[in-house]
Amino acid sequence: MDPGPRNRGFTLIELVVVMALVAIMISLAVPNIRSALYTDELKATARRLTGLLSEAGQEVTAGQEPGVLVYEAAGRRFRLELAGRKKESLPRLEIPAPVQVVDIMSVHGGTRSSERMEIRFSSRGYVDKTLIHLRHRDGRELTLMVSPFLGVTRIFAGYLDLENEQIRW
Repeated sequence: MDPGPRNRGFTLIELVVVMALVAIMISLAVPNIRSALYTDELKATARRLTGLLSEAGQEVTAGQEPGVLVYEAAGRRFRLELAGRKKESLPRLEIPAPVQVVDIMSVHGGTRSSERMEIRFSSRGYVDKTLIHLRHRDGRELTLMVSPFLGVTRIFAGYLDLENEQIRW
């Protein structure tokens, strides 16, 4: 004997309760994720440096003149130098105190870890394959890889050199 058709769906009340629980869980998780992304000074510095590298390539290309992105360890800042432009109008980036620029490594320029480190851009915005190593005072490290032709910067966890498999093209 067939007792009749069974309802195999969910009721509206069950769906509303589940949606309310999901909304509550999301509202509790999002602030923690947001604060983790924006309060990590090492990652924030890497993101800002990526933006500066992109902006520097655009400035050099727009002016059709070679440029140099300089890191001054004493002032803890990156700044772009172009021959025909005023320094005040060019991009710059201050590095926060807990973050240190360990060195800058390039294919043709070798490894530089001095008071003044440079990344050279051609008038077309090309740059030598370059790695920038950042270290937080808690020991964490990041490597930024600047692509020579694409104007793309990739970020890797840890200290990587030019021989590392992750860095190879």
